[in-house]
Amino acid sequence: MNKKAINTLIENLVFILLVVVFISIMYLAITRAGTQSALFEQIYAKQITLLIDKSKPGTEIEMDTFDMHRIARKNKFSGDIVKIDNNENKVSVKLTDGEGYSYYYFNDVDVLWNLKENERKLILKIIERQE
Repeated sequence: MNKKAINTLIENLVFILLVVVFISIMYLAITRAGTQSALFEQIYAKQITLLIDKSKPGTEIEMDTFDMHRIARKNKFSGDIVKIDNNENKVSVKLTDGEGYSYYYFNDVDVLWNLKENERKLILKIIERQE
């Protein structure tokens, strides 16, 4: 009789735990979608990627990032907003806590980048791939 009661109790605890985890994940997804940060992360990552894909080595691009900083500030995010990984040909934009959005570029170049936060500018220098 005790084994049945213990098994039932364990099953109920596991079920309650799964429900709490599911509700927590849903809450995070809804609050993130409510701020539209995910949409803006996707838009900016794709814009930067398109700029890199269309550029030839020797090109220098200056991009205004005022809106990205405004959205990040609104979401109380103080980390790196833009990251470019030359090894994986990946641009990552993060405007709130979480994973952010990453997009891959196809152009076989290296990108030297500098995010000047005080001037709200992203400077990209496209150079030939360094092997």
